[in-house]
Amino acid sequence: MRQQLREKSLLFLFLFVVSALFTSCGGQQPIGPEEVSCRSPYYGGRCTGPIFSRDYHRHRHKKMRQEQQDLREERRALEKERRKLMREKEKFKKQQQNTKRPAKSAVRDKCPVGFSRGGRCTAKERKAGCKDVRTAAGTPCVKR
Repeated sequence: MRQQLREKSLLFLFLFVVSALFTSCGGQQPIGPEEVSCRSPYYGGRCTGPIFSRDYHRHRHKKMRQEQQDLREERRALEKERRKLMREKEKFKKQQQNTKRPAKSAVRDKCPVGFSRGGRCTAKERKAGCKDVRTAAGTPCVKR
């Protein structure tokens, strides 16, 4: 039992030492009076991993703020234009509703092209190619 406990404790100690050796910041001390540790993701830390070596530029924050402000202004302008277009659309719809539509013209009582006024085709005439139709008003038209 004691032997197993000793083996486990040695294994954990070994793993701790190995992990301390393989970390990028192992053993470094905090920097300066601010007590910024090497694990700090902020500029000035001594770690050299991809998280810590950011391309720092002192004007980057100003530029990002200016871009955000420009985007806000553009959104406001687009929203203003959208509201204007919606008002115009509603105004146009109201005008369309208020204007009187022209009265429907009377149904033309003309036979289609190639047909003439007349009665109905007989069975013999139909076999010969005669066709008869009615207009919307009900007038019979014949094509013989």
